Amino acid sequence: MNQQNSQPERASRFLAGLPASMLLDGLERPCRAHNLSRNGVLLVGDLPKPEVHEVRVTISSGSGDLQFTADARVVHSEKNPEGPGNRIGLQFLEIEEEDRTALESLVSRVVEGMTPAALDELPENASPQVVREALGRVPLAHRITLAKRGLPKHREHLMQDQHLQVIDALTRNPNLLLHEIVTLLRMPSLLPHTLATVAKDPRWKRHEQVNVLLATHRNTPLPVAEEVVSRLRPPALQKVIQSPGLHAAVKAKLLRRLGRRG
Repeated sequence: MNQQNSQPERASRFLAGLPASMLLDGLERPCRAHNLSRNGVLLVGDLPKPEVHEVRVTISSGSGDLQFTADARVVHSEKNPEGPGNRIGLQFLEIEEEDRTALESLVSRVVEGMTPAALDELPENASPQVVREALGRVPLAHRITLAKRGLPKHREHLMQDQHLQVIDALTRNPNLLLHEIVTLLRMPSLLPHTLATVAKDPRWKRHEQVNVLLATHRNTPLPVAEEVVSRLRPPALQKVIQSPGLHAAVKAKLLRRLGRRG
């Protein structure tokens, strides 16, 4: 890939799926704006392959209250694998100050809460493989942001994310439900600091099932596991002791507490 083609890929991009149009041969061609960044955009739709090097593009917010227009250079064009027309990568040229403000607002809205198109278009019965492929098309920074504040339908998809930073962000979501945190704690590869954060979260301290899962997770730091088991009553401690993955030091401490020999 040559330098010109690679430049837009280095910018921070966010899958947006915003209404857009491209002015080509004097005609406005409606399309969707994906991979929006401060430097460029990918247009997807029933678009002809441009025969010129520069076009004019307009991108709007979903509600229509924001609009950004700029001249752009055509960086690449390819057949749209998901429908008619083409996918056209554009790099913005000089942007006027008021247009720059509109672009910044559009990018901010995408980052702060808009569902990426790749996830928004998933069917309800999407297979795990399809969900993971869709997640792979969403930039990591956007997935983390969405995990921190996403709605239940977004969290359901993000729980299948294979990046541990996304799972960590999910545990911090203020609207997370009990069955969701239980599902997360059953994942075998959680980060130690994720487990420590959950252990300190006042939402879960009184939930026995959460505390048992924390105490017996293989990646829970020893001091955290010891603190968690101190909250448990004898019946729950029996469950913890029987766990094959329990840290030896925690098990010895619990056996002494219960007056038993290992």
